[in-house]
Amino acid sequence: MSKLNVFISSTCKDLYKDRLVLKSEIENLGHNAILSESFTFPIDPSKNTIDNCIDIVRNEADVFILIIKDKYGYTVPRTGRSITHMELQTALDKGIPIYTFTYSETLRQKVLLEGQLNDGSEFMKVCKFIDEVRQERSLWNFEYNNVDGLVDTLKVQLSNLLKHSLKVRNKVDSIDKQWVFPRISSEAYRLLVYKEKNYVERFFFQVMKDEMDRYVDLRLDYKYSHLLNADYTQKSLQEFARWIKDIFDEISFYSRSEIKLEAAFFDSYKKDDSDFRQLYHVAKCFADRYADLLQLGSHLKTVFVYPDFTDIQQKILRIVDQSIEQFSSLPQRAIDAICKNVEMEIKEGIEIEEHLYFPEIVSTNEDELYQLSKELQSILKGIKGKCKNQGL
Repeated sequence: MSKLNVFISSTCKDLYKDRLVLKSEIENLGHNAILSESFTFPIDPSKNTIDNCIDIVRNEADVFILIIKDKYGYTVPRTGRSITHMELQTALDKGIPIYTFTYSETLRQKVLLEGQLNDGSEFMKVCKFIDEVRQERSLWNFEYNNVDGLVDTLKVQLSNLLKHSLKVRNKVDSIDKQWVFPRISSEAYRLLVYKEKNYVERFFFQVMKDEMDRYVDLRLDYKYSHLLNADYTQKSLQEFARWIKDIFDEISFYSRSEIKLEAAFFDSYKKDDSDFRQLYHVAKCFADRYADLLQLGSHLKTVFVYPDFTDIQQKILRIVDQSIEQFSSLPQRAIDAICKNVEMEIKEGIEIEEHLYFPEIVSTNEDELYQLSKELQSILKGIKGKCKNQGL
């Protein structure tokens, strides 16, 4: 059975003894300590020192420990950051548990020397790194006086991590995995497990976003179809009349179906007892509707109509373009709005009156659609008259 990989990140020479003590304690707990100075450090000979360190965090680390003392370390020219700094960024991107520690004396000196250091000094870089960890990244940063205190703190935190993992496992076991695993993304699954505030709404819009992302090829077809696909020409007035009527009926159908889908969402949504299978199905239907719109847009761009009717073609295409752009941004707009409300509640310490955020989907207003309908009726009437006069 593979062990938990605990990556220890710090400058090496000044913290050499502390790192060895920490390695020993981690291994005594039954875990695997990863240190760059260890002969077991799994390097790739084809890569340089920096890339090896970054890749091992990315590919091997399960837990990341950052220790800051009074050295910043070698600054990598291409990034302007130290290797330790880059390792932290990699761990953040990976989303693994991170525990950060700063030496007490370093924090004391930081306060005493504030405003007295020039920007290029080694210790100023350390101070900025601490500020990034504590303020910009909002990571919990433990202060420690000696390595024994660091070890004691880490043992408690790893025990808490184990306890939290057991709770998560119990939550995972309570979810119907028969339908969940094959269908939803890791982020949507995470929302079901942790049940954070507004998780039902976030789950719905996350599924919608994931399903829409599956149609990236259709999106590219829509974007470049007029360059890549052969034009299709309407062969007769009757054919054009049928085509223009079918297109308008399709747009009207989308407008009505979006309202029905929104109603279906609210029918499935209950704050504490939602039907997640139904929510998944409705979100997928929204994504399928988005795919239909992309195909319609691609078709409109590649149809060559009679010169007299290019204006109406462009008006229809504009409506479809607007719908596609609104549709494509819908899930992320909703997720951002929900998260913003949650952040405001945390920051202000007050509960915002809970309301469900469902963004506008289609920007086309009823008046525009009505005017287009009248124009189409006039065109169809004119075509019908021409066909009659020509005996068609």
